[in-house]
Amino acid sequence: MTPEIGLGCAAWWNNPEWKPADTLEQKRHFVRDKLSAFHRERLMDVMYDRRRERWAREEEEARCAETVDVGDPALANDALEDLPSASSETEDDSLFFAGIPDCEVCDYSPGQWQAVLDQMGATPSEVRDVMVRLGFERWRRD
Repeated sequence: MTPEIGLGCAAWWNNPEWKPADTLEQKRHFVRDKLSAFHRERLMDVMYDRRRERWAREEEEARCAETVDVGDPALANDALEDLPSASSETEDDSLFFAGIPDCEVCDYSPGQWQAVLDQMGATPSEVRDVMVRLGFERWRRD
């Protein structure tokens, strides 16, 4: 059986920047920064996917709230087509990453964090370890 490689996050917890007394917000930023150091481009793609999902959901909610009959199904998809792509030349890379807005990282649900970790290549035991350290109680019991 081939050993799992994963992210190597067991070493993260010995880093002086990781302090168990820090706030959950600081812990989540720490993990985001470690994931970025591991593979910045992949993290940006993964987080951008999460953001696109959020934009699409918010757009759909706004559309439902308007209760306007669009009539043409092609028009119903216009907003999704207008979302910027991850490779948009007009988007400043450092600005995009710096504001995968700090508050947005902290607002990620456990499911979103799990998806990010899975897509970054974390092993199941690493996902559990990180999730517990980020304060998600469900992973303590599993």
